[in-house]
Amino acid sequence: MERIRTSPGTFKPFIPGVTTLLTMTTQSSGINAKLPPVSYTKAIDVWIGVCLAFIFGALLEFALVNYAARKDMTQVSQRIVNHFRFDILIKEI
Repeated sequence: MERIRTSPGTFKPFIPGVTTLLTMTTQSSGINAKLPPVSYTKAIDVWIGVCLAFIFGALLEFALVNYAARKDMTQVSQRIVNHFRFDILIKEI
């Protein structure tokens, strides 16, 4: 089975997402270090949690779309190869 060659820029959209996720995590710990410890959930915790969920969702979406595109590309290329093999068999007969 032939492997699909990927271009070097395939994962470029992934890098800012991971950087944003790490930045939000760092900001969250910095903000929580400055606030007094309490037993209840603060609004900033909810806000940062929702922000992290959206960033993680965007990364997950990128991964799923990339996987689906590669799978579809593999199936299409396999159909093309099979089509050309069939044409060659017909020409030989």
